[in-house]
Amino acid sequence: MRFITFFIAIHLTGLYSCTAQNRIDKNKQALLAVFPIELHDNIPYMQVSVANSKPVWFIVDCGASLSVVDKTFVDSLKLRKVGSIQGTGAGSGTYEINYLYNVNYQIGKLNFVSDSSYCIDLSKVKSPPNRKLLGLLGYDFFNKYVVSFDYDKKLMKLYDAKKYKYSGNGETIPIVFKKRVPYIKANIWIPGVAAAFGRDWLVDTGSGDTFNDDLLKESTGEKKQLGGGNGLGNSFQVWQAKSDSLQIGSFKFKNMFGVSGGMKIGGGVLKYFRTIFVYQENKMILEPQETNFGKK
Repeated sequence: MRFITFFIAIHLTGLYSCTAQNRIDKNKQALLAVFPIELHDNIPYMQVSVANSKPVWFIVDCGASLSVVDKTFVDSLKLRKVGSIQGTGAGSGTYEINYLYNVNYQIGKLNFVSDSSYCIDLSKVKSPPNRKLLGLLGYDFFNKYVVSFDYDKKLMKLYDAKKYKYSGNGETIPIVFKKRVPYIKANIWIPGVAAAFGRDWLVDTGSGDTFNDDLLKESTGEKKQLGGGNGLGNSFQVWQAKSDSLQIGSFKFKNMFGVSGGMKIGGGVLKYFRTIFVYQENKMILEPQETNFGKK
């Protein structure tokens, strides 16, 4: 999870056959719930109750290896913290992680119990105005349901994974899990750098960036240095640079700005699609949203 806000200039070329407005959801029997989400810097926020608390603001974050509850909030709920380990964020430095067991989360009328969650101090993570961040829905949430984001309509749909069967015209992108977070293969072309094929990218709905790749530091094209790391860990310097092209499956993004610092595809790219995570089948499905394609 990392948060960097910067200006993005995008010219987009998409190879697709799906027309979002004509799409019919044939999984009505598998559909469990539809929730509104708020998008702040391309990051999905929603309200979640923890252990029968009042609803508080969470990020729906596939880049989190487990769900997270803020330490101060955990203490206010008198939940039992177990153990202590050190975690590392996007920058330098470490932070404390405690474990929480058998935590009940409620989203609207939908309840799920997570066997294991993290307790972390989220006070240093920048929150939108009047949306104090108190948690993240991570791997344990995504692994329980089929999770669909409609960035255009600002909706999240949850499906019963045992009943769900995709029947649309979207493109399936295989995902591989490393430490409970999803990675995909993608290709990138950067000025002055040899084309890089089959690079491993973390898919991270908890990041508002377009993409991160340390090859951008080597670009001979347009670039500048910025401050980064507004999430967990200390701040650090990154390079913002323009790629010639970024390719995910058959979708190619021309002249897209990204930043160095890790390997990640964030909400700045995912917002162009109805993005469906099917962890149970190790795949992500991308359906282009025509109202978003071509926007800068």
